[in-house]
Amino acid sequence: FGDGLSSASAKTPVTASGITNASAIAAGGAFACAIEAGRVKCWGNNSTGELGDGTTTRRVTPVATVGISSATALGAGNFHACAADAGQLKCWGNNNDGELGITNDPVLLGSARTSPVAVASLTSTTAVTGSNDHTCAIDAGRAWCWGSNVYGALGDGGSASRGTPGLVALAASAPVVAGARSLATGGTHTCFVDRGRVKCWGSNTSGQLGDGTTKSRNTPELVEGISDATSVATGNLHSCAID
Repeated sequence: FGDGLSSASAKTPVTASGITNASAIAAGGAFACAIEAGRVKCWGNNSTGELGDGTTTRRVTPVATVGISSATALGAGNFHACAADAGQLKCWGNNNDGELGITNDPVLLGSARTSPVAVASLTSTTAVTGSNDHTCAIDAGRAWCWGSNVYGALGDGGSASRGTPGLVALAASAPVVAGARSLATGGTHTCFVDRGRVKCWGSNTSGQLGDGTTKSRNTPELVEGISDATSVATGNLHSCAID
């Protein structure tokens, strides 16, 4: 909870120590991060460097992620996190499946990073979200994903995982997403809002893509019955939107 207690549970909200003016928050598998005055502060588990403070030390109160001073967007996966720092996307933590987006080198993919590393190709990022082992972001109005591609979670029309960002694919007449806003990743699926419509891709075993089927998709599929969405959120096996 970031309140300085290491083992107590809470039935009512508690205050994260030292954070009084947060503008964004993201929860990972067993850690959380917040943006306060442009700085990212994280707390909780840190076994793979997911707090971004240069260590693997677990923290029960928030600690500043190093090297970020102008954060505007924040996302967290199970064991990694990313933030847009003056538009430049930076990621840290686990990288077993390339979820940090920094390299395709198979030797380096398993190397966790305890402090933020720039995702070279994404310099105008407005939103970012992480899942179990893949990450997606909106950069210059386009949707990008990287990491594990099980069930088509990267939305690029293929099945190969990748350690650097790839564009989410649409139909041949409009091959890339342009105008994406809110987005969210579930366990192995992703959804985003595009001009009021919600489109999803990846695993669909429980109908989490909202297209009336349980067929998994490797490119975005239109969610039925939503035409004026403003935001979308996902769990491991379900999705919701404000319409």
